[in-house]
Amino acid sequence: MSVITVAIVDDHRVVARSLKAYLHLARVQEADELTPREGDVLRHLAVGASNRTIAAALNVSEETVKTHVANVLAKLQVENRAQAAVQALKRGLVSIDDLS
Repeated sequence: MSVITVAIVDDHRVVARSLKAYLHLARVQEADELTPREGDVLRHLAVGASNRTIAAALNVSEETVKTHVANVLAKLQVENRAQAAVQALKRGLVSIDDLS
């Protein structure tokens, strides 16, 4: 099954340039619960850890961390790491104790 997304913008048809990225985003937004590993990444992210630091702590590659961070941002519907940390606190996904 193939899917093509078309949007009408100023009377021009705009076709999603990266169908793969579109489908990934749709899949991530469907499953809005964080996986256990995404929760681990979020806890590190909330204390300001870099991707390199998170990767070392979790024994995974930086690319894997980047994927998890992108998924966390999408699932929390935020644009950056700071907003993710705030949402994590608001939603009870991270406690104040996790930050110290």
